[in-house]
Amino acid sequence: MTDRKKKAAAILSFFTPALIVIAVVFILFRVLFGLCLVPTASMEPTLPKKSLSFMVRTPLLVHSLERGDIVVFQPSLENSDAVVDDRPTLVKRIVGLAGDTVEIKDGMTYVNGQEYQEPWLAETPEKLNFGPYQVEDGKIFVLGDNRNHSVDSRYWIDPYVDVSSVLGKIVYVIK
Repeated sequence: MTDRKKKAAAILSFFTPALIVIAVVFILFRVLFGLCLVPTASMEPTLPKKSLSFMVRTPLLVHSLERGDIVVFQPSLENSDAVVDDRPTLVKRIVGLAGDTVEIKDGMTYVNGQEYQEPWLAETPEKLNFGPYQVEDGKIFVLGDNRNHSVDSRYWIDPYVDVSSVLGKIVYVIK
């Protein structure tokens, strides 16, 4: 083998594993995982505004979304001022699942008639009343953790989020 071929083989043997790793990471982040920049202060203090969060993408989660999960989603057209491709990505906490009845009385959240414990709230919610909302099949009801400063299911024209519009579930905050 000539010196030139040896150098080319050495370079190729050095870069091949790196290219494979880059390709695998790219595929994992396109299919299974993702990063999300939290756009607003509606989830503070859990997720500070402009914090970077790690999410697991929805195809793995469609049947495992639970009350209390923090999800990344695109709002319905009725709840967005933008055209389809420019809709913002929002981050909120699931409070109601399909079949649940969610009601807010004097600022306290009730799910199926039981007071919903929300230890993540930083301040006492304003004493407002909303609902009751009967969550439909294939939908979820979401609220921000920064309840007094969150535009969420309580205020939207269509108070529900289609499960199909959920992009992923936040599993780690990088900040």
